Amino acid sequence: MVCAELGIDPVNRASTPRPKVLARPAHWQAGAAVAQSPAMTKPAAVCISLACGHAAEAPATACPRCGKPMRSARQVAVLGAISLVIGLLLAVGMAVIAWRLAPGMLNPGVPDADGSRFTGTAAQGRQALVLFACVAAVGVFSALGGGWQLATGRRSRALLVLMLLALVVVALNVWRTFQLFPS
Repeated sequence: MVCAELGIDPVNRASTPRPKVLARPAHWQAGAAVAQSPAMTKPAAVCISLACGHAAEAPATACPRCGKPMRSARQVAVLGAISLVIGLLLAVGMAVIAWRLAPGMLNPGVPDADGSRFTGTAAQGRQALVLFACVAAVGVFSALGGGWQLATGRRSRALLVLMLLALVVVALNVWRTFQLFPS
């Protein structure tokens, strides 16, 4: 753009009024101390009870609220990392298996590129793929819960409930799969 189009005098730019720009937030200023939100600070210890879930600022062996043992921040981080890795492996593994088997399962009797063929029915193939998707969903919720736990130092009850619901759906789909596949 040209200075004339913007209404700026190209010779004497300082004399032209500048548009008002919002000031930077205080935490963007150099050397500014930023107070963290108490909800986002990692606790030193967390109660193992899901009902209690107390988070202590100082290391402790027993929960002051319910008396149950507490996990240190390091233990919580390690368990979160393990859950994250296992969940990712489960989700990615199920996605790869479904991707590789889907053409044969959705078109029973038609040979795949390697010459193998699925001998079941189309309904059985769809049910098996639904089961793979449900197991992958459990992996995704496990990975999300592990990532949350690793980032915040606490367990997410909502993600835990979602993972348990996904496990119930897996159990129902296993039952349905056994109904479709005769012994």
